[in-house]
Order: sequence, then C-alpha cells, then structure tokens
Amino acid sequence: MQKIISNSFKILKNNMLFIQPLMLYILLSITILSFIVQKKIYIVPQLIILIAIILLTFAFLAGWLYINKLAVEDFNEDDDFEVIAAKTVKNFKMFFEGVGKNFFKTLFGGLIYFVIFAVFMYGVYYLCMKYFGYPAFIEKISTLYSANDKDSIINSINLISDTDKIIIVKWFFTFMFSAAILNFLGVLYFAVLNFNEYNIFSALFKTLKTFILNIYDCIIMMLVLFLLYVLINFISMFLGTGTLGFVIFIILLTMYLNYYVLLIFCYYNEKTKINSNNGTERVG
Repeated sequence: MQKIISNSFKILKNNMLFIQPLMLYILLSITILSFIVQKKIYIVPQLIILIAIILLTFAFLAGWLYINKLAVEDFNEDDDFEVIAAKTVKNFKMFFEGVGKNFFKTLFGGLIYFVIFAVFMYGVYYLCMKYFGYPAFIEKISTLYSANDKDSIINSINLISDTDKIIIVKWFFTFMFSAAILNFLGVLYFAVLNFNEYNIFSALFKTLKTFILNIYDCIIMMLVLFLLYVLINFISMFLGTGTLGFVIFIILLTMYLNYYVLLIFCYYNEKTKINSNNGTERVG
C-alpha cells in the first residue's frame, strides 16, 4: 500500500498538465453558478443552464478520468524526463477520445450513484426526523443569510437555544457520518467503471465485492485522503481571503482532487489483474 501511495504522488508530479483543465473547469463552474444565483433569471433558462452544466460536467469527467487512467497504466518508475513528457502529452491528447468512449457510462454511472446517495440520505433524514425531532433551528439559521454584518450574525446565533444547538450538532454529525460511509463504500466505483467494460449495475456489484475483499486497504486510502484534505484546509486558514490566497487554495484543491483519482486508480490497477487467456478479472 505504501508503494501505491508513493507511486500516485509520482504520477501526479509527472502529469501536472492534467490539473490545468480541472482547475479551469472548477473556476468556470463557480463563475457560471454564481451568475445564476446572483442574476434574476427565469426558472426555465435556469434549468436549461443547470442541465447544460451537468452534461458538460460528465463530459469533462469522461475525458479527464480517461487520461488519468492512461497515465496510471503507462507509469514506469524507470522512465527519463523525455519519455515522461512524451507520455503526458500523448495521454493529454486522448481527452476527447475519452469523452467519446466513456460519456454515457460516466453520465449514467454518476446519475445512478447520485440516486443511491439521495435515497440513502433521505433515509438518514427520516431517521433524524424520527429520533431528533423537527429541526426548528432551520428558521433561525435562515436569519444568518439576511444578516449583513458581524453583530447581526452574532445576534442571530445567540437566538438559537441550547436545545436547538444540540439538535444542530446531532443532525450535522449524522449527515456527515452517513455521507462518509456511503462515499467509503463506493470509493472504487469510478475506477471499476473506467478500468472495465462493466455496465453501471455490474460495476456497483463489483465495487462492493472489491471493497469487501480489500477493506483494510480502502481504510488506509481514505485515511490518507482525509489527512491530505485536513492539511489543505489547515493551510487555507493562513492564506487569507484575498485573490492570491484564493488562487493558491484552488491550486491545492485541484491537486488534491487529481491525487484522489490517481490513488484510487493506482490501487485498482495494481490489485486487478487481467487474465489474458480468458479475459476474467481477479482481485487481489
């Protein structure tokens, strides 16, 4: 596992070109979404723009995940700088081929994962309603959005009773823990989709099977990713709210997301062996 973690960092370093389109896409998405929120646009144009963003997101993911998969498959520790640069450029040029190959699989795979997530979280919501009671604090929290200065925010927070604060904590940790569990179970899902020709439902079954067979390694991976995420947030505390701080934070976040994908892909590629005789897959 240590070698996989190390190799993932090496692949990230060798393919820093890959973070540029991701960074640009994140900034573009933030800009478009903020425009939709701030401008008074009719509901139909809003829906059209939102659907277009979703489709473009999955098109981008199809191509971007594909070139990261190629980078993992082509990785060789003994390559010199010229070979590494040639491989990076070659794989980067395969972006649109990845869109053509994997768009529908990525789109429907992402949508089915979202549906599972939504149903699961609705179940969590139902349990919270049943055992924690109606979240009356929602009305109080909504006043925070109308507060336009520090004193107003502090006054709004002070209006929340101790009972409601306890409810807030219960709901928050229940939802965060539930989302983490679901993400933990499905951590290998897009690796399974990209490295195999499974349909989206077979990929779900294969993801759970691979997870169960390698649960210890999956725990290690998630701990590594969690610690890196905490480190990035810790660094962001010292960056301030200026333009430079925001740019540095976006760069760090983009590198983290790229490493997240590479680590999962490296692990699955290492653990999954293709039998050239019968084409079956064997998970170690």
